[in-house]
Amino acid sequence: MFKRLLYVKLFLTIFLSASAQKQSGLIDYFSYHVSLSDYSSLSNNKSSGTAPWYQLEGKSLGFGINAWKNFRRNIDLSGGFNFTFSNFPIGFVKNDSIGQGKISTQLDALAHLYATSEKSRFRPFVTGGLGAGIFANKAAFFAPIGLGLQINFNEGARLMLQAQIRNKISGGISQNFLFYNLGITQTLSRNKKKKETIYQKEEEVEIISIAPSDMDEDGILDVNDKCPTVKGTINGCPDRDGDLIPDENDDCPDEPGTINGCPDSDGDNIKNKLDSCPDVAGIIKYNGCPIPDKDGDGVNDEEDKCPNEIGTASNNGCPEIKEEIKRKIDYTAKNILFRSGSASMRSASYIPLNELIVVLKENPTIIITIEAHTDNMGTTQNNQLLSERRAKTVADYLILKGISADRVTWSGFGETLPIADNETENGRAQNRRVEFKLRNE
Repeated sequence: MFKRLLYVKLFLTIFLSASAQKQSGLIDYFSYHVSLSDYSSLSNNKSSGTAPWYQLEGKSLGFGINAWKNFRRNIDLSGGFNFTFSNFPIGFVKNDSIGQGKISTQLDALAHLYATSEKSRFRPFVTGGLGAGIFANKAAFFAPIGLGLQINFNEGARLMLQAQIRNKISGGISQNFLFYNLGITQTLSRNKKKKETIYQKEEEVEIISIAPSDMDEDGILDVNDKCPTVKGTINGCPDRDGDLIPDENDDCPDEPGTINGCPDSDGDNIKNKLDSCPDVAGIIKYNGCPIPDKDGDGVNDEEDKCPNEIGTASNNGCPEIKEEIKRKIDYTAKNILFRSGSASMRSASYIPLNELIVVLKENPTIIITIEAHTDNMGTTQNNQLLSERRAKTVADYLILKGISADRVTWSGFGETLPIADNETENGRAQNRRVEFKLRNE
């Protein structure tokens, strides 16, 4: 009698402890169950003549209570107490040779992994954990493992079906045994609401975590913002001077500009800070300044053949040749005479040529071109060759007398450029001529 009171006291202690946890909010719901324990089906002793596992004969009836807690989605934890009117077969309790009918009490701590979500009507699960019990006054430890099915009804009511093999670990029993229970539960309304709130918060967190963000609050989502931590306007990056070039790529971030973000006042594609003449268009060679014109004649030095003398554009920046010089040159050209059909000059030609040489030496910038022509007497080919030889004869004489070869050029045109009628002797005489073309270097 004393032992039975002890069992009852133990049951009440556990129940009151569970109720206290219920008030603290550590428990989501309780289940109350009836159970059957089968101590014989897994026995190696076949002489006892016990009924197979699927028959009620020889099974021990019990009842119990479990406290449940949702640990994670689809994972529950439970702690349970079971009170059984046990019929132990021979040999089940250690050192028992006669078999006994005793009350057995068992405690277990289990984890349950569900195959479906909490909203499903049918939720199969697997169970595993640890347990301890008193079997005919002997303590033993065991490891439950099994299968179960939770059937959900309205308002949180559940039906629980479980089947376990309780595997002996150590202590007062000699073998494993089977354990079945059928229970009903009722979710505590307060805890249900709390649980739903927790899930709502989790869902809200998930929504927040995947919602587009804009850390710098510049109106450009971080996923498209090249500068997500700094407020900006150009792809989310700052542009202080508003020239549509981000500061990180802008050589002049505080001045609006067009050349790498820098101003170019004269539009010559050279930024002002590198332009020595920022208000006048120029070229890179002269640091942004125009090509110089040292003599100020309106012809820049790169095109001016006489950059240190004032000249005219028509004469490539060189001074126009004086009329007096032109007259002397024309006089010389008209008095150069050749022997008939020959490139040999008559002696009378040397006096005007020497005067030409003096003029050229006094005006070292003058370049002279000698052009020789013939009449149409003879063949065209011979006339061409004759004109070229005569022009070269004059050029050779000038060079011989000290005029630099790079100031003298020559060419022959044969009968192709007549200036008079070749049908008359006078006309043919005019066509047999030497001409000088002058220009300043």
